[in-house]
Amino acid sequence: MATHGQQLRDTVVECLKSALLGDALAAEYTLLNLISRVYARLPDQPDGFPMGNYPLNLTNIHSAEYGKFLAKTLSNYVGKLHYFPLSLSNLENSVLCPTKNYDAERLVASQLQLGQGPHLLFDETCIVEGNLSPFAVKQLSTIGTLLQGQHIPYDFQYYCLNQPTNYPAIVLSAG
Repeated sequence: MATHGQQLRDTVVECLKSALLGDALAAEYTLLNLISRVYARLPDQPDGFPMGNYPLNLTNIHSAEYGKFLAKTLSNYVGKLHYFPLSLSNLENSVLCPTKNYDAERLVASQLQLGQGPHLLFDETCIVEGNLSPFAVKQLSTIGTLLQGQHIPYDFQYYCLNQPTNYPAIVLSAG
């Protein structure tokens, strides 16, 4: 006889399976991602390796519209979800890394300064062929740093200060 918790888990997995085009394994992994949290950082590692970080890459997504659909579906399960399509224009025009403006003597905010508890959904299916500027490459590097190390580099021009985060993330990819 299944407990109430087991029934609830099975229901959530079944709903996620439906949203993930019938893929039961992807539904299980997505549920694990949704409940993951950084619970500790290893002090002997640079910037403290995050324990409990579980970024997820879902592949074989061939429609840019699917990302919007999945973002809407996942927002029913989490308190805050930030959907970020990784199009060339977004990478060129969005600011993901906070920077210090010494002329105005202020820190310029970024889109990845999200407060406590958001989930991130990065959609790589929006990427098309083209040339990336050095700024766009820096944006992708910031996303990689966030996914692997769960910190965001604050750029003070003369040095970078890594700020710890706790943002579970899912990446949608075509291949």
